[in-house]
Amino acid sequence: MKSGRFDVYIWLNQGIDKLYAEYLAKEIIIVEPLEITFFQVRQLLIQDDNGYLLCFGEEV
Repeated sequence: MKSGRFDVYIWLNQGIDKLYAEYLAKEIIIVEPLEITFFQVRQLLIQDDNGYLLCFGEEV
């Protein structure tokens, strides 16, 4: 994650690709797209309707 900030981190055991596709289809604000971090976690950062930054992560 480039920004290094978020309000909530949500760990997923699976399904991050499906979640990302759903967010793109629903035009959710994607702050940082799905990417693999240097510590081998796939994650994305969104902004919810209240302005909170939610980070979702899943093991590579």
